[in-house]
Amino acid sequence: DHQSEPPAALGQQVLGTPRQTDPPTHSEPTHSEPGLSPNAAEAVSEPIQIVSDQPYRHTDRLFYPALRSPIFSYRAEQNVGLIGLSITGSDRLSFHNWSVFGLYESRGGKFSGGAQYSTSLLAPYTLSLALNRFAWNKAEKVGNKIEAGSFRSKSQGLLSLSRSFRDISATFSLEAAEDTDRGNPEPILHERRLIGPRLRLSHAALERTPYGGIRRGLSVTASTAFFSRDLSSFARNITDVSGELAVWVPLPLSTRHQLSFSLRGRRFIGVDRNQGFLEVGGASALFRSVQGRPDDFDEPTIGITAIPAQLSFTEEIRGFDDLPFLTDRIAIGEATYRYPLILDFGYSSIAYLFPSIFFQQIDLELFGVAATNSFKQFEQQRKIASGGSISLLWNIGALPLTLRYQLARRFTDDNAWVHSITMGL
Repeated sequence: DHQSEPPAALGQQVLGTPRQTDPPTHSEPTHSEPGLSPNAAEAVSEPIQIVSDQPYRHTDRLFYPALRSPIFSYRAEQNVGLIGLSITGSDRLSFHNWSVFGLYESRGGKFSGGAQYSTSLLAPYTLSLALNRFAWNKAEKVGNKIEAGSFRSKSQGLLSLSRSFRDISATFSLEAAEDTDRGNPEPILHERRLIGPRLRLSHAALERTPYGGIRRGLSVTASTAFFSRDLSSFARNITDVSGELAVWVPLPLSTRHQLSFSLRGRRFIGVDRNQGFLEVGGASALFRSVQGRPDDFDEPTIGITAIPAQLSFTEEIRGFDDLPFLTDRIAIGEATYRYPLILDFGYSSIAYLFPSIFFQQIDLELFGVAATNSFKQFEQQRKIASGGSISLLWNIGALPLTLRYQLARRFTDDNAWVHSITMGL
């Protein structure tokens, strides 16, 4: 009878060759597991060699940059572009994640940057810390040229704790925001500072595919924040209330195209209506253009999207990227038809020197948008636009890029046709 050797103690270095057993004789049949050859069965029965056993180090490769991505975007209608770099890293098991980024704005020569850190050590809770600052010069039309105008900057600090309950996500955060707008006609808005807590709840039930995007779904988001006058630059307490409802519906004749409707609103309570506390449209769309593709509904907690999805005191409205207006409340409704043309081809290398290139798809979109800050005076306070866009989604190496051309027609204000060319991550 063969006596087995005692197993190595946990954490003990096991050196040398594996333990050898006597070869079976012809009188000793070899028993193997069903579906395995005798040689494979013998290999499975070999004891596991423990090379080392030690506690996990949370700093293991933590400061090694796992992803280095250039950031660039250009908006032709404003004659302004962004160029920068984002660096992302984490430990091996992603308990700790971090990212830093820097941006340079071409029109005014201003620099922006930020950093973000998140940890899942408190699972099922996620703790995040983010610091961002954006600076640029407003667009000012001089003759037929767009030149740098008054200085504008936004700074944010965010400490948040989030958790998901099935399809519901809840986030509690402490926010600090500072907004500098030296060209604002209201002197009180030249320097704005707000500090306070925010609670955000969201629910999403979506059916989606990698190429077709969201086919059908429902999304509901509600957010509220309170800013005490003792911690702000205003004489009264301010409450920020916002909500959004989005619906995606499939269409007949094809499984590719889809129609989406969204309705969102936001109001600052405690500020005078004529102060223009909230900026709708304008240059903030430039920073949003480097956040990712429109289909990326799920908000990553780390990476290039460390650029916040919602800059303080701003709301985006399609077709008014070059014509901002100021208010204290806004309601925006939008309908979008989308049809993707799948390309799905590429090259593993360009001239045996440059990285691979892959063309994923072309998205064709038609949209209509309407906004107002007063339903009682809708005829005087409305903003309406419609148009279409064509977007090429492609990759250079592991870097996803989107090249978009958009043509929009405003039916209010100056009734202008607006051309927009954007290229970004």
